[in-house]
Amino acid sequence: MCDPLKTWQHAYTFDPLANLTSDQYGLVLGGQQNLWTEQSGPENLDPIVWPRASSSAEVFWSGPGGNVSAALPRLHDVSFRLRQRGVRSISLQPLWCALRPHECDLSW
Repeated sequence: MCDPLKTWQHAYTFDPLANLTSDQYGLVLGGQQNLWTEQSGPENLDPIVWPRASSSAEVFWSGPGGNVSAALPRLHDVSFRLRQRGVRSISLQPLWCALRPHECDLSW
């Protein structure tokens, strides 16, 4: 389905092991984050791709079923480092919240 703009939170809920048997789990050797190019261009590529790619990398590294609120500080740090290096990634939360853990927690 061509839903408009999937968020990094949506990407984080992806389960790469869904519909596999436990015997097939070992066949999953990596992953990728796709982008519908019909919804992107030079002006919004970095802001869209990097938050989703970071959250997908976290899922493929840590496994599915993670807590979005627990992942947020790690993913915020990645986004901050990307921006320091000139990548136009969006902020995942306001800086005020990032500097005050658990002051802005939301239920996903």
